[in-house]
Amino acid sequence: MSLTPFRSPFVACLICLLFLATSHVVSVQTLFGQSAVQEAPKKKDEEAKEKKTDESTKEEDEKSKPKVRKESPEERQRRIRERAQNNMGSVTNLIGIPQIQKELGLNDDQRKQIADEVKSMQIYLRQQFMEVRKLPRSEQPARIRELKVATSPFVSERQAIILEVLTPSQRNRLTGISMQYRGVESLLDDQIADLLELSKEQRAEILKIAEELDVTLAAERQAMMSQQFEERQKGRKGFLQKMQRLRKEAEGEMLAVLTEEQHKKFEQLQGEKFRVRRPKGPTLIQSPKSDPNPQSLKKLD
Repeated sequence: MSLTPFRSPFVACLICLLFLATSHVVSVQTLFGQSAVQEAPKKKDEEAKEKKTDESTKEEDEKSKPKVRKESPEERQRRIRERAQNNMGSVTNLIGIPQIQKELGLNDDQRKQIADEVKSMQIYLRQQFMEVRKLPRSEQPARIRELKVATSPFVSERQAIILEVLTPSQRNRLTGISMQYRGVESLLDDQIADLLELSKEQRAEILKIAEELDVTLAAERQAMMSQQFEERQKGRKGFLQKMQRLRKEAEGEMLAVLTEEQHKKFEQLQGEKFRVRRPKGPTLIQSPKSDPNPQSLKKLD
């Protein structure tokens, strides 16, 4: 039987099948091509969102970090002087310790007058520093330093009033105990500098040494904190020894600024060695009590 009558329809069907197959392939390619094109912008959008999230997180981290403002030389000097005059070894702090009240032999009238002065000073300072709590945590350290410097004249004024309540012998003894507590750093106190009759040049030289020590110790602390925790723990003992050595060297340099006569007077003003244990928490004028287990002043630093 001849296939000629069926050849044309067969060819036509074959051409249709090929056309359909080709169309299907093109459709599939087009479909996948469109998916790829659609996924490209989607991927870019996701990457943009991730980048934005990373940037936001970085900004939040930066905001949470304490803002460290570089201290000017003048600000550093004021802070060092304020610390020397108004630390725990200051008159207004030591006068509240029962042991020292007993050592000075304060009478009831003196206790009352001094208690009133100390209490009013504490209330004033508390009010001044209350505003710090309202600031962001990152801004608090800088503001505290500023307030300490700003309130220093007020504290010095109160100290002068308290000293006036004391007799000359009580005043000298309290000054000596304060000098023992603060050590060579007391040379930065104007009151002590006046008693020793230090010249303007001597005061400037002592302040310069204290400033150099402050910068060196700050750099050592920063280097220590930049280390890993385990490294810090291993090097802690050596770090403390180095800090102590640097302080001792600076103290020696400060004392070397004094003349021989001034050095002798510095030792004489301190008077008889006095051991005291600082009570826990803030103190006002209290009744004298004996301390069966006194500690050395140097151990409290």
